[in-house]
Amino acid sequence: MDGVIFSTYSSLIASSSKGRSRMQQLVQWCGPGFDGLIVFDECHKAKNLAPEKNMKPTKTGKAVLEIQ
Repeated sequence: MDGVIFSTYSSLIASSSKGRSRMQQLVQWCGPGFDGLIVFDECHKAKNLAPEKNMKPTKTGKAVLEIQ
């Protein structure tokens, strides 16, 4: 499949009314044989994957790790 998709970090962690996340939709769109490029702009918004002691990672940080 050819194409381009633009997604914000906020939409990356959002879910539809059917319970599917934008991340799941994106992975499905890419397909198992994906041979393309994913670019993260403003990657500082994906911070806090490994936060300080007694803090939890952000959903955005976990989503960016998962898609990598």
